[in-house]
Amino acid sequence: MPFQREQFIGEFVLLVCGMIVGFHITLFIRQNQCHLIYSRLNIRPKTLAGELGNRQFLFVGVLTAEQLVETRAKAVYDTWGKNVPGKLTFFSSGEAGRTLGLRVVSLPDVDDTYPPLKKSLMMIKYMHDVHLDEYQWFMRADDDVYVRTDKLVAFLQSLNSSDDIHLGHAGTGAKDEIGMLSLNPGDNYCMGGPGVIMSRSVIKKVAPHLEHCLQTAPTLHEDIELGRCIQQYTGVPCTWAYEMRDLFFHHYTEKEKVFFGDLENKPINDAITLHPIKQPAYMRRLHVHFMNQRIQDLQYEALKLQRVLRRTDSLIQEEGNWLLTREKYYHRDEQDFHHQLKRNNTEQWSIFTPNSFFSDTMLMSPGTGIRGALKIESKKLLERETEILKEEARTRFAENINILKINYGYRRALPIYGVQYVMHSTVRSEKKILYTETGKTKQISNLQRRRFYFQLPFGKLVYDAKSLDNTLPFVHFLVPLEGRLETFRRFMKNFEEVCLKQILRVKLVIAYSSSFFSPREHKAVLKEYQYKYPLADLIWIDVAGNFSRGVALSLAAAKLNKTDLFFLCDVDLVFSKEFLDRCRINTVLGQQVYFPIMFSQFDPDLSDIHNNRPESYYTINADAGIWRTYSYGPVCLYGRDLQAVGGFNTSIQGWGWEDVDLYEKFVKHNDIDVFRAPDPGIIHVYHPVKCDPKLPSTQLAQCRGSKASGLANQKSLLRYILAMQNKGLK
Repeated sequence: MPFQREQFIGEFVLLVCGMIVGFHITLFIRQNQCHLIYSRLNIRPKTLAGELGNRQFLFVGVLTAEQLVETRAKAVYDTWGKNVPGKLTFFSSGEAGRTLGLRVVSLPDVDDTYPPLKKSLMMIKYMHDVHLDEYQWFMRADDDVYVRTDKLVAFLQSLNSSDDIHLGHAGTGAKDEIGMLSLNPGDNYCMGGPGVIMSRSVIKKVAPHLEHCLQTAPTLHEDIELGRCIQQYTGVPCTWAYEMRDLFFHHYTEKEKVFFGDLENKPINDAITLHPIKQPAYMRRLHVHFMNQRIQDLQYEALKLQRVLRRTDSLIQEEGNWLLTREKYYHRDEQDFHHQLKRNNTEQWSIFTPNSFFSDTMLMSPGTGIRGALKIESKKLLERETEILKEEARTRFAENINILKINYGYRRALPIYGVQYVMHSTVRSEKKILYTETGKTKQISNLQRRRFYFQLPFGKLVYDAKSLDNTLPFVHFLVPLEGRLETFRRFMKNFEEVCLKQILRVKLVIAYSSSFFSPREHKAVLKEYQYKYPLADLIWIDVAGNFSRGVALSLAAAKLNKTDLFFLCDVDLVFSKEFLDRCRINTVLGQQVYFPIMFSQFDPDLSDIHNNRPESYYTINADAGIWRTYSYGPVCLYGRDLQAVGGFNTSIQGWGWEDVDLYEKFVKHNDIDVFRAPDPGIIHVYHPVKCDPKLPSTQLAQCRGSKASGLANQKSLLRYILAMQNKGLK
């Protein structure tokens, strides 16, 4: 009996223990049932490479309606939808999308009722049930949002999809709805319009509770309820980061009018998504705009890679020839930026400043503001300049480089190739220097002039930049002269104000022909300035025989070195310091000469401008004068280049034609380019023109044409004629 009793007690204890263990196991399974189900469904690969390879990047669900499939949904599919790095699916109750080739899902017991609260939450549940293990990121989008998929991918690749991430344009409701949305203080939601990004982890955690959120939703705002549900069951609100408002751009005012005008603006260029775009035509317009930008970026990257290949090939072929590190760094591409153009290309340039555009184009005002298409172009080029400087800063030890100001630039349109720009800017670079002795840092700033080259071919943008040499060469003024004492006085006063007082690097050579007029008073004037400025280089040359501009300039050039920079100038011109800068920059020894187009003043008595006053010399408008495109007298060149084309034709007597002859020689030269553009810094002051009837017919016709064009414009002449008629004069 004792043995049986002990056996019974032992069996009873085992039974009780078994019941206790079984109860705890059952309780554990019930409490962790959800986790175990997910563990069973989500069997992770044994290797990280296997897991990453099994998942695509992004699933995008677009809410639409049957009546909008053929318009908005089709526009989404035809534009950014084709570039989604994963899958794009539309959610609608009808079948119309399938006939258009769209991937459309009709959710059970869900129609197109607005507001689409049930459709939105059930779409998230569909993402979980069908695609959870296939994608890293999930996006809820409307059919009136444009998504820049390349920027979105770059942005999301910087984040970890395994974290609980809930991104978008944070909102708290409209002003008239505050206090009516059941939001607690500090709560927010991601606005549905610009799109909502959710990581796989967030989808996994919120999906089991979506039906409960739908049944208990206090409002019908689908984006508010989705945000409320995510925050309640994952603890993750929509990010409050301020820059999200720029990345997920929602235009609050004037609806979509921001997409009607100029697309080259900061809000549009910074955005990843843009909302709202109700009209499909503007969805396609945005797509073309961003695709053009993408093409330009890719072509520039290809251009840089081509340059790297060329440099590498050049260095490999230089085996046995040691190159210094600096020489390797500046081992440039032999292919010049303007390599497509032939050397004898003669299309003229237009010049512009930060506020004005000067063109010699027929039927255009000589000077206008920068507006319209020119403004759009200039903004785009300024952005490219900034990109170039940012890229340069990354290669120069985190040096900060900024454009301080745009000094001036040149533009010309080539029917075959596109539009070319040359922009001159002042750049400020800032760099912190660490002093090891003291442990302190000091910021050093440096100003530098830079020249940027741009090409806007039909379909792509090519650009380049280079630093300008800070060593300024002397500009040697070569001035032929005969008589015209008062004009010479005015010229010397202008020379003093611009050059002598500012101690610029210039020299002046006067070549005087004294066959008809004595040089005594002219020499006295020059002597006064030499006495006043003893360090100035003022040279006088007597020229024998009848006046010939070509002979005078040839004799003056012979007194100087072949590597000197010449400015062939006439005494009836006034010029500015800015012109001298352009004279230096636009002239390259052995490569380029500069033929500026001067602005020629009208007769002040006819034009009613009074532009014979010194303070009004640089008044440039349609009533003040014209760009003297038919004159080639002023030119900046090097002595060696003048010699390379054979110099002046000294057989031409008097004024005129020798400048045209020299210009044609440079145009025909195989190695020297002609740079020709209007220059607001060089003005031909009006003076009466007398044409000698004894001149050869070609020179006489040129002289008379010049005289007629320099009187006034048609409006001023008509006004003058009517005034004379009113006075009874015929």
